Amino acid sequence: MSLINLPVKKQAVEKYTWATKPTSAQQNKRIIITDIGPADETFIFKGSRWVPINGQVNLSTASVNTSLTGTTTNTQLHEVVVPAGLMSANGYLEIVHNWTYTNSANSKTLRIYFGTFGGTAFYGRSETTSTVSQVYTSIKNKNDIASQIGINSAVASGVGSTSGSFVTSTLDTSVNQSIIFAGQLANSGETITLKGYKITYRE
Repeated sequence: MSLINLPVKKQAVEKYTWATKPTSAQQNKRIIITDIGPADETFIFKGSRWVPINGQVNLSTASVNTSLTGTTTNTQLHEVVVPAGLMSANGYLEIVHNWTYTNSANSKTLRIYFGTFGGTAFYGRSETTSTVSQVYTSIKNKNDIASQIGINSAVASGVGSTSGSFVTSTLDTSVNQSIIFAGQLANSGETITLKGYKITYRE
């Protein structure tokens, strides 16, 4: 009598939000996190923490089209929360952001803060006679979950060489921290628009 090969039923991967995930698990256990990124993301337990299955995760992507006009006050345009404990001691955030603004001799200052609005600016560049920009900004934990390093506005693209200094901060990424997009006009009759961004976390 021949044996019938029946398909083996695979166990469903459990789903959690980041806040409700287990605090510990068997090594290499996988779960799905439903509230990080534009779609469900798979995480794996390594040692004492959950990490993205491929070492990286799309934290947030959006076309926001948020505009600033009518004021010369530094103004928050958008905020993205980096969940508590997502970043490892050497983990880093990559932010690609797109802007449009009035073409004039007046300054249009584009900023990205980490932590709180008005706190440490990991991007802060004044644009004048151009109309659009796409910039890469990185925020990296410096071998410590409460120590960050990055580069500010000395290089227009965010990548390259400069005689300027690195930006540093001492924010505890074991608790929620925010990426905050902001803008400031020299002439209130002009406009800055945050068109969109993509934020990737890498181990």
